[in-house]
Amino acid sequence: MNPYLEELKTLLEAKKNPDLATKMERYMRNQFQYYGVMSIERKLVLKTFLKQNGLPNKDNLEEIVQEMWQQPKREWLYCAMEIFELFLKKNKEDFLHLAEILILQHSWWDTVDVIALHIIGKTLQYFPEKTTEWTEKWANSDNIWLKRTSLIFQLMYKKDTDVNLLQKYILQHQHHKEFFIQKAIGWALRQYARTDANFVKDFVDKYHDTLPNLSKREALKHLLQNYFD
Repeated sequence: MNPYLEELKTLLEAKKNPDLATKMERYMRNQFQYYGVMSIERKLVLKTFLKQNGLPNKDNLEEIVQEMWQQPKREWLYCAMEIFELFLKKNKEDFLHLAEILILQHSWWDTVDVIALHIIGKTLQYFPEKTTEWTEKWANSDNIWLKRTSLIFQLMYKKDTDVNLLQKYILQHQHHKEFFIQKAIGWALRQYARTDANFVKDFVDKYHDTLPNLSKREALKHLLQNYFD
């Protein structure tokens, strides 16, 4: 293990809770292993660690994050994402290739969504000229998690949302049968409704016959209580 990570391992292992780990693993369909460290406690552990050790630098970020990503306990991945996000806030560098690698490994919504919103979403705001290149690649991928990323990366953009791109990727995927794609379509629309509710209502009306019911329910959850009556 990279010497930088040895203290973090000690701190995480000191907080392990086997009973809680079992519950966390069950919640995640027993796909992953856990120490049993809750989010608040994990964040305090990482804060303590970073106070003593600081963030990785540009030259070793990728090596460290990837090593964390290969650890058997899921808390390592959560810490890796926090370190990655904090690094980007301070440095505003382009590590989209690393973000893509992480999405494709040990994939589930708990990591993919954080990467899509808080790492990829932020990076593409720093480097908007790279948006089309990367998101087109993901939207046209056979991987559902990359497709989901193309749909939700703008979730925090509010008035800066590229509505044309949002519409394009929704319409491209509206016939997809995968739950996580249909849910992503609805989530993206529901979030944008906070900025432009009329647009979302009109969009769902226009494509009412082709959008999945799950997507429509999610999109209109806070807008039209009786839409499906």
